[in-house]
Amino acid sequence: MSLGFKMSFTLADAPELFQGFENFQISVLADSDLVLQAKMVFIGLALSCLDILLAIPITGKPDARNSQIPKRLRADKENTMERLVPLQGILSLFLMTQSRVTNVPIFALFELQLQALAHMNLSPVEISLTSIIFQYTSFFALGGSNAISTIDLSNGYNGVAGYNATVVGALTFCSNWAGPIWWTLATVLLLIRGRQGKSRCLENFYLLLTVFVANATFFVMLACTALRTHLFVWTVFSPKFLYIMAWGLGQHLCVSTAVLACSLWVENKDRHFDSVRLNRVYGT
Repeated sequence: MSLGFKMSFTLADAPELFQGFENFQISVLADSDLVLQAKMVFIGLALSCLDILLAIPITGKPDARNSQIPKRLRADKENTMERLVPLQGILSLFLMTQSRVTNVPIFALFELQLQALAHMNLSPVEISLTSIIFQYTSFFALGGSNAISTIDLSNGYNGVAGYNATVVGALTFCSNWAGPIWWTLATVLLLIRGRQGKSRCLENFYLLLTVFVANATFFVMLACTALRTHLFVWTVFSPKFLYIMAWGLGQHLCVSTAVLACSLWVENKDRHFDSVRLNRVYGT
């Protein structure tokens, strides 16, 4: 469904990319309703996310005579946390839908980088620092810059029939910050898989990210204040200030906070199920 919408959108927006494919009868896609297709894609992805997040692990009543119960509980918890893994695929589909068609292959490179990092046995601090680097690198790799003229508005109206400032703004942000959003969830998955008993690695990652964003915002504001009479204040420093606000308010305060809150909610849910199962086992 997502592939069909992306092909239909590209055929309508940049038909020159399909030169040489006339024999494949792709012209039928040009007559399809893009708004309806986008809505179906978004609804399908949203239902898939809800199914993963709200699924309650079903386990039978533990046998108190089984000496392997603590090991089984740990395995159940690991399996429950692995429910976050399919979210990466769903998020990838959504971000590829919101990205330029020429940027879609770059997400395959992101996946290769993620698999390489997963086999490097990095510490939580190293993973956090690598995440910050990859978030900013992916932003520029997907065509972002510090100029207002490079903001991609073409995907801001996917699934929107009329103008809606909130929806269009959110979709436009996801379109331009697709790389950083992808790496935020990827970092959480890396930390969950490789924390090795470190219970507060997610909180430490968020703390380190907050310190970095706060310092970056402070120095940009300081530069804008010191150079407020400069000739390029409206062409260079003002756009940079707007971008750093988008990084701080949009990417960090909204995206990173939401991803970390969701992960901690799943973890607390696991602890609740663990305590219930232990009470059934030991009768406490």
